[in-house]
Amino acid sequence: MEQTTAGNSKSSPPLCVLGGAALRCLRHGARIGRDGLGRHDRNRAGGVAAVTMPLTYSIATGIGLGFITYALIKLIAGRFADAKPAVLVLALIFAVKFALG
Repeated sequence: MEQTTAGNSKSSPPLCVLGGAALRCLRHGARIGRDGLGRHDRNRAGGVAAVTMPLTYSIATGIGLGFITYALIKLIAGRFADAKPAVLVLALIFAVKFALG
C-alpha cells in the first residue's frame, strides 16, 4: 500500500511530542559533573534521536541514529569500555540496516 502525505501528517504530531519530551529530559539531564565538564555523551545521542524522529517520520530511525551516535561518541572520546555490549551490538545492527537500505 502506498503511503500518502495524509498518513505522514497524522503521525507527525505524536513524533513532535515525543521529541519535545526527549529534549526536555535532555535539558534536565545535562548536569555538570565533578570534573566541571559533565558527561554529555548520552545527552548528545538523545538529542540526535529526538531531532531525527520528527524529521524522518520514524521512531525506529531516530532511535537507531541515537545508538550509532552514542557508540561513535564513546569511540571518539576513548571511553569505549564504558559502553555496554548490548548498546554496541544494537549500534552495529542499526548501522548495517541503514547501510543496506
